[in-house]
Amino acid sequence: MTEPTNISETSLGRTAARGAALSFGGQVSKIVVQLLGLIVLSRLLGPEQYGLIAMVTAIIGVGELLRDFGLSSAALQAKVLTHRQQSNLFWINTGIGLALGAVVAACSGVISAFYDRPELRVIALSLSVTFLMSGFSTQFRVRLNRNLRFGSLALIDVAAQLMGIGVAVVGALAGWEYHALIAQVIVQSATVAVAGPVVSRWWPGLPRRGHDMGHLLRFGGNVVATQLVAYVSRNVDSVLIGARFGSVSLGLYDRAFQIFTSPLNQIQAPATSVALPILRRLDEDDDRYSAFLLRGQAILMHVLLAAFALAWANATWLMNTVFGAQWVPAVPYLQVLLIAGAAQVASYATYWVFLSKGLPGSNLRFTLVSRAFTVAFIVAGSLVSPIAVAWGFALGSIVSWPLGLWWISRVTSAPTGAMFWSGFRAVVTYSICAATAYLMPLEDLIDAGALVAVCRAGVFAVCLAVVCGLSARVRSDIRSVISTVHLVRAKRAGTVG
Repeated sequence: MTEPTNISETSLGRTAARGAALSFGGQVSKIVVQLLGLIVLSRLLGPEQYGLIAMVTAIIGVGELLRDFGLSSAALQAKVLTHRQQSNLFWINTGIGLALGAVVAACSGVISAFYDRPELRVIALSLSVTFLMSGFSTQFRVRLNRNLRFGSLALIDVAAQLMGIGVAVVGALAGWEYHALIAQVIVQSATVAVAGPVVSRWWPGLPRRGHDMGHLLRFGGNVVATQLVAYVSRNVDSVLIGARFGSVSLGLYDRAFQIFTSPLNQIQAPATSVALPILRRLDEDDDRYSAFLLRGQAILMHVLLAAFALAWANATWLMNTVFGAQWVPAVPYLQVLLIAGAAQVASYATYWVFLSKGLPGSNLRFTLVSRAFTVAFIVAGSLVSPIAVAWGFALGSIVSWPLGLWWISRVTSAPTGAMFWSGFRAVVTYSICAATAYLMPLEDLIDAGALVAVCRAGVFAVCLAVVCGLSARVRSDIRSVISTVHLVRAKRAGTVG
């Protein structure tokens, strides 16, 4: 059945609010569970164990993109998706997952030899089974997403994380070392695979030729090519650090990387799931498209940048008190990578434009150019030190933001000027607040580390209030975010339609 196109502003607001309420509510739960697991396991396992896992995942993680082949995005953006089409997509995803698992298992010895670490063979062999499970579960997740069952998706993900973390904690306490982290990944993937068909109440038919699959495969091909380029640029740093500086340096870098990417990934993915179908429907109405895009960008930036800025100002306390003294050497990595994260948040709305305008090919070309800069900066940094690698990643992320806006200005009518200044205001605002809180000599006045962190947060809040008082544009941006939060709350309370 074709989805209606004559959707009113109020209806779109209700749809976005309902999706945002369920998606972000679920993501908050996932972030809390993920961070709690990260904290507990960080105190039970050290940089060496995490570094060994990161050595393998930095290489085989590319298989996860190939396993999906962009078909989840293709299915999500399709205005009409028949049962036969989705059944074919299921078998394609599952078949690719099976093939990739076999390839990873066959290459486990090569991975071990590359790093000259015999234990990596067992890690690669063990993780190879997750490709089949992930391929199997892909279209069940798409089914839930297209049916707007965001709460069910969140429930599956949270349950899977809880089970994976529970097994990992038991394993770490039992002395399994890095095998505990392997068990976590496998149990989490298996839980999602089992829950998918049960919760979605859908089962694919047998694969059949035809059924107009060409446009889905072409869209997916462009998406996966773009993701592959992005993946290489995001993981070449881990490969180089592991190969040149060892597992401990990689473990420290990887811990810092996970702290900033965990909330980033958990919020960006559902934000795209909510924003993309709405933007597709508004594609022919430039004013409404621009208004929705700018509001979505403002929400994403103010929520994430506030969290990143607070983490940056309290990085030492965060590592020492929350994760344990063994992770304090990761503080410089974390502060540099949080800068990279801010730049990535600023540029994420550009990705929405590419997909909602149906321009995956243009997005691929942009990604090839922008990521080439990132890889060059990272390689140059690897000649110096691990922290220089982090700076290379950050510099590449910073360059990609204005480059992306310039690129979409050439191929779309998106409000790139407004997008830049909205992002620039948010970056400057939270940078000022973070720097002010960080530079306050609170340690000279207060002995308790936790109290120092609380005081820094207070200074941060006061500084933000001052900036809002001085800038009408910043006040307007934050009011837009607050009004959306009120809309979401109203929907959850049942007061909106």
